[in-house]
Amino acid sequence: MHLEIPSIDNILVITVNHKNASLDDVGALESSVEEAYQRLYPYADEIVVLATCNRFEIYAYTSNIDEFISHARSLLDRLWDKASVLSGMDAVRHLFRVAAGLESMIVGETEILSQVRKAYEYARDNAYAGRLLGLLFSRAIRVGKRVRSETRISVGNVGFPGAAVRLAEKILGSLDGRTVV
Repeated sequence: MHLEIPSIDNILVITVNHKNASLDDVGALESSVEEAYQRLYPYADEIVVLATCNRFEIYAYTSNIDEFISHARSLLDRLWDKASVLSGMDAVRHLFRVAAGLESMIVGETEILSQVRKAYEYARDNAYAGRLLGLLFSRAIRVGKRVRSETRISVGNVGFPGAAVRLAEKILGSLDGRTVV
């Protein structure tokens, strides 16, 4: 009997995000979630797609990384040149940083943690993710919660609306009695 032991080296993430592409490009990928599952799952043991307005990330556990990347390249097409590919501990570390809000456009924003959770739950509920990515994502979610509870990363206004108000107040002074459109 041959027992295959999972290798961390077989975990990868392909990411197109606000750091390496325009928000229009990232936004255009947001509607490709189901297509990504349909086209890439046959080449992976497990897969989770995280799509937000700031990132489109494909996390996979696969025994054939080269074949998976080849099909991902085809899926991303013209945006492939803007994609980053991380594997092994780099991929794991990236997911933990994403869940903690450290890779967000506004560092510390809180919405990403629920987006990570929902992406994993969708993959799990549709049998795309199994034990390995389940363990990885549950740890990432715990890391995200812990970072927020043990640091001040999420203190204050850490979303776009709060940042916009702070910037407007800095430029215009008090906003009392002003109308914001």
